[in-house]
Amino acid sequence: MIPNWLTSFESRYPEDDVDVEAFYQMCAWVNSTNPDEATENALAEPVTYAGVQYSTDNREYRLAKFKNEFEEHFNKNFVLFYYVLTHVLLMIDSRAKNMMIATWDN
Repeated sequence: MIPNWLTSFESRYPEDDVDVEAFYQMCAWVNSTNPDEATENALAEPVTYAGVQYSTDNREYRLAKFKNEFEEHFNKNFVLFYYVLTHVLLMIDSRAKNMMIATWDN
């Protein structure tokens, strides 16, 4: 059974692939870095990024989490190349629509 949130995405290869665990983990991580979703609740345990300790789920913590964990989930060079290419070729109106997320190692 495909989760409801998955119907918002279109699979690439194979088209009927329903093994979405790696994709779900990536989406969950991206959501966990959204500063607009910060709860201001205490974190289960303090986290330190770049020498700064965070103990509350706030905007600053989520931004630091994004910056410090980004390369655990994405290839920075590929992402930057895609951003620059779409900017130079004036394709910025369809960046998300045309992006194809792929993994080679889950």
